[in-house]
Amino acid sequence: MTSGETAPAVTTKETFDESKTKPPIVILVSRAGKQIATPGSSCVQYTDPDTGEGTGVCADAAGPVHPDELTVVQPAEHLDILLAGAYSSGDGVVTITRLGCTGKKVEELDLAVGMSGTHTDVDLEPGAYEFDVFTRFGSNDGRQGDLSASLGVLVDPKRAPAIIPADARFDVCQFPA
Repeated sequence: MTSGETAPAVTTKETFDESKTKPPIVILVSRAGKQIATPGSSCVQYTDPDTGEGTGVCADAAGPVHPDELTVVQPAEHLDILLAGAYSSGDGVVTITRLGCTGKKVEELDLAVGMSGTHTDVDLEPGAYEFDVFTRFGSNDGRQGDLSASLGVLVDPKRAPAIIPADARFDVCQFPA
Protein backbone atom coordinates (compact mmCIF):
# COMPACT_ATOMS: atom_id res chain seq x y z
CA MET A 1 0.00 0.00 0.00
CA THR A 2 1.39 3.40 -0.95
CA SER A 3 0.96 6.57 0.98
CA GLY A 4 -2.42 8.16 0.41
CA GLU A 5 -4.17 4.80 -0.04
CA THR A 6 -6.54 3.61 2.61
CA ALA A 7 -6.79 0.08 3.92
CA PRO A 8 -9.78 -1.89 2.67
CA ALA A 9 -12.78 -1.87 4.98
CA VAL A 10 -12.96 -4.89 7.22
CA THR A 11 -16.42 -6.20 7.90
CA THR A 12 -17.10 -8.23 10.98
CA LYS A 13 -20.18 -10.05 12.06
CA GLU A 14 -21.95 -8.34 14.92
CA THR A 15 -21.00 -9.66 18.34
CA PHE A 16 -23.65 -12.08 19.55
CA ASP A 17 -25.58 -10.92 22.61
CA GLU A 18 -25.00 -13.73 25.16
CA SER A 19 -28.00 -12.56 27.22
CA LYS A 20 -30.16 -14.11 24.47
CA THR A 21 -29.14 -17.59 25.67
CA LYS A 22 -29.58 -16.99 29.40
CA PRO A 23 -32.69 -18.34 31.14
CA PRO A 24 -35.06 -15.92 32.82
CA ILE A 25 -34.38 -15.07 36.43
CA VAL A 26 -36.79 -16.55 38.98
CA ILE A 27 -37.83 -14.11 41.71
CA LEU A 28 -39.71 -14.56 44.99
CA VAL A 29 -41.56 -11.39 46.00
CA SER A 30 -42.71 -10.99 49.61
CA ARG A 31 -43.06 -8.31 52.27
CA ALA A 32 -39.30 -8.73 52.86
CA GLY A 33 -38.50 -7.75 49.26
CA LYS A 34 -37.22 -9.70 46.25
CA GLN A 35 -35.17 -12.87 46.50
CA ILE A 36 -33.35 -13.95 43.32
CA ALA A 37 -33.40 -17.75 42.98
CA THR A 38 -30.26 -19.85 42.94
CA PRO A 39 -30.10 -21.05 39.32
CA GLY A 40 -30.03 -24.74 38.49
CA SER A 41 -29.90 -26.48 35.11
CA SER A 42 -31.28 -24.86 31.98
CA CYS A 43 -31.50 -25.14 28.22
CA VAL A 44 -32.20 -22.00 26.22
CA GLN A 45 -32.80 -21.70 22.51
CA TYR A 46 -32.83 -18.29 20.88
CA THR A 47 -34.26 -17.61 17.45
CA ASP A 48 -33.70 -14.15 16.00
CA PRO A 49 -37.16 -12.89 15.01
CA ASP A 50 -35.70 -10.90 12.08
CA THR A 51 -33.38 -13.45 10.49
CA GLY A 52 -34.73 -16.77 11.78
CA GLU A 53 -31.19 -17.74 12.78
CA GLY A 54 -30.91 -19.55 16.08
CA THR A 55 -28.54 -20.78 18.72
CA GLY A 56 -28.86 -22.71 21.95
CA VAL A 57 -27.04 -23.27 25.21
CA CYS A 58 -27.55 -25.87 27.95
CA ALA A 59 -26.03 -25.60 31.43
CA ASP A 60 -26.22 -28.40 33.98
CA ALA A 61 -25.97 -27.95 37.74
CA ALA A 62 -23.93 -30.53 39.64
CA GLY A 63 -26.29 -32.33 42.00
CA PRO A 64 -29.37 -30.83 43.59
CA VAL A 65 -29.43 -27.05 43.84
CA HIS A 66 -30.24 -25.50 47.21
CA PRO A 67 -31.16 -21.89 47.90
CA ASP A 68 -28.48 -19.38 48.85
CA GLU A 69 -30.99 -17.25 50.78
CA LEU A 70 -34.12 -17.61 52.88
CA THR A 71 -36.99 -15.16 52.86
CA VAL A 72 -38.48 -14.86 56.35
CA VAL A 73 -42.27 -14.94 56.09
CA GLN A 74 -45.24 -15.06 58.42
CA PRO A 75 -47.93 -17.76 58.26
CA ALA A 76 -50.64 -16.81 55.70
CA GLU A 77 -48.35 -14.21 54.05
CA HIS A 78 -48.86 -13.69 50.30
CA LEU A 79 -45.94 -14.69 48.01
CA ASP A 80 -45.38 -14.23 44.28
CA ILE A 81 -42.99 -16.43 42.30
CA LEU A 82 -42.15 -14.77 38.98
CA LEU A 83 -40.23 -15.46 35.78
CA ALA A 84 -38.57 -12.17 34.85
CA GLY A 85 -39.33 -11.35 31.22
CA ALA A 86 -40.82 -14.75 30.40
CA TYR A 87 -43.86 -17.00 30.84
CA SER A 88 -44.45 -20.66 31.54
CA SER A 89 -45.03 -22.55 28.30
CA GLY A 90 -45.74 -25.92 29.89
CA ASP A 91 -44.85 -28.35 32.65
CA GLY A 92 -44.31 -25.57 35.21
CA VAL A 93 -44.20 -26.57 38.87
CA VAL A 94 -42.88 -25.34 42.22
CA THR A 95 -42.06 -28.28 44.48
CA ILE A 96 -41.89 -27.38 48.17
CA THR A 97 -39.70 -29.50 50.45
CA ARG A 98 -38.12 -28.98 53.86
CA LEU A 99 -34.71 -27.32 53.47
CA GLY A 100 -32.22 -29.90 52.18
CA CYS A 101 -34.82 -32.69 51.90
CA THR A 102 -34.83 -33.14 48.12
CA GLY A 103 -37.44 -35.68 47.06
CA LYS A 104 -39.62 -35.37 50.19
CA LYS A 105 -42.39 -33.18 48.78
CA VAL A 106 -44.51 -31.18 51.23
CA GLU A 107 -46.60 -29.35 48.63
CA GLU A 108 -46.65 -28.53 44.94
CA LEU A 109 -47.78 -25.41 43.08
CA ASP A 110 -48.51 -25.26 39.35
CA LEU A 111 -47.19 -22.54 37.08
CA ALA A 112 -50.07 -21.94 34.69
CA VAL A 113 -49.23 -22.02 30.98
CA GLY A 114 -49.00 -18.50 29.59
CA MET A 115 -48.47 -16.91 33.00
CA SER A 116 -45.28 -15.21 34.18
CA GLY A 117 -45.61 -16.56 37.71
CA THR A 118 -47.80 -17.89 40.45
CA HIS A 119 -49.22 -16.53 43.68
CA THR A 120 -49.67 -18.36 46.96
CA ASP A 121 -50.43 -17.72 50.59
CA VAL A 122 -48.07 -19.44 53.03
CA ASP A 123 -49.85 -22.46 54.48
CA LEU A 124 -46.81 -24.21 55.98
CA GLU A 125 -45.75 -25.12 59.50
CA PRO A 126 -42.93 -22.99 60.96
CA GLY A 127 -39.54 -24.03 59.59
CA ALA A 128 -37.20 -23.73 56.62
CA TYR A 129 -38.28 -24.76 53.11
CA GLU A 130 -37.00 -24.98 49.56
CA PHE A 131 -39.22 -23.87 46.70
CA ASP A 132 -37.72 -25.73 43.73
CA VAL A 133 -38.93 -24.33 40.42
CA PHE A 134 -38.96 -26.19 37.11
CA THR A 135 -40.66 -24.87 34.00
CA ARG A 136 -40.55 -24.76 30.26
CA PHE A 137 -40.64 -21.11 29.25
CA GLY A 138 -41.08 -18.77 26.34
CA SER A 139 -40.45 -15.06 25.98
CA ASN A 140 -41.30 -12.23 23.63
CA ASP A 141 -37.60 -11.68 22.85
CA GLY A 142 -37.19 -15.02 21.02
CA ARG A 143 -35.92 -17.20 23.90
CA GLN A 144 -37.50 -20.50 24.86
CA GLY A 145 -36.40 -23.54 26.80
CA ASP A 146 -36.51 -24.93 30.31
CA LEU A 147 -35.00 -23.99 33.65
CA SER A 148 -34.72 -25.05 37.25
CA ALA A 149 -34.00 -22.81 40.23
CA SER A 150 -34.28 -22.87 44.01
CA LEU A 151 -35.75 -20.35 46.45
CA GLY A 152 -35.65 -20.51 50.25
CA VAL A 153 -38.40 -19.64 52.70
CA LEU A 154 -38.26 -19.53 56.50
CA VAL A 155 -41.72 -19.54 58.08
CA ASP A 156 -41.26 -17.93 61.49
CA PRO A 157 -44.06 -16.00 63.21
CA LYS A 158 -41.55 -14.48 65.67
CA ARG A 159 -39.20 -12.91 63.09
CA ALA A 160 -39.61 -9.71 61.13
CA PRO A 161 -39.66 -9.98 57.32
CA ALA A 162 -36.11 -10.23 55.97
CA ILE A 163 -33.95 -12.03 53.44
CA ILE A 164 -31.12 -13.88 55.17
CA PRO A 165 -28.34 -16.28 54.12
CA ALA A 166 -29.33 -19.95 54.04
CA ASP A 167 -26.89 -21.78 56.27
CA ALA A 168 -26.55 -25.06 58.17
CA ARG A 169 -28.47 -23.88 61.25
CA PHE A 170 -31.69 -23.97 59.21
CA ASP A 171 -31.11 -27.42 57.64
CA VAL A 172 -33.85 -29.90 58.32
CA CYS A 173 -32.14 -32.52 56.19
CA GLN A 174 -28.38 -32.20 55.85
CA PHE A 175 -27.24 -31.07 52.42
CA PRO A 176 -23.65 -30.85 51.23
CA ALA A 177 -21.82 -27.55 51.67
